[in-house]
Amino acid sequence: MTATAAGRFQWTESPALEAIPDAPVAGELHGAPFPVAQVLFETGRHEWQMYFLERPLPDPTAPIEGMRFLRLDLPSDPAAGSVEQHPLAYGGALFYVDVPGEPGGFTLWTADNAWVLELTEWNVAPWDPAGPEVQVAGRAAGRVAVCYRGGGNYRNAWVAGTFAEAIVRYTREPRFERGCPSAPTGG
Repeated sequence: MTATAAGRFQWTESPALEAIPDAPVAGELHGAPFPVAQVLFETGRHEWQMYFLERPLPDPTAPIEGMRFLRLDLPSDPAAGSVEQHPLAYGGALFYVDVPGEPGGFTLWTADNAWVLELTEWNVAPWDPAGPEVQVAGRAAGRVAVCYRGGGNYRNAWVAGTFAEAIVRYTREPRFERGCPSAPTGG
């Protein structure tokens, strides 16, 4: 039987690399398992974003719709060997979740959150100006722990574990206000 992240991780205000289970990324939402079927990186309007999707996309260029997901806004450009941390504070992430007690209802949940991300691989091709608007650029691997503070009808939530072969895609030309990201090859 394969160990799961859900059986080996506990919510904390300060997630650390050493607490990340060596198991595929999974989580907990509303006190129940939150499955992570796909990890995805894409260019947002102002930064790279990392998504944890409850279902895989039908195509790597398909829009993210009709499912729950957690999104992290990365403060700097991803690179192999990099470690990013976000101390417990508001901002830097959002959770698209079902509303407790409202069947079929969904909402964007923003709350205090803390996370740590280590990228062990970042194999990404540069943006192709002659290519389509949405371009699959490569793959990434690493480990992550995200802790979301509950409140009101929402319990503490988290996602943690390892990931490999995460899709990296451009959804627009990567020109951010803070500068153009590097797209290193190799990793």
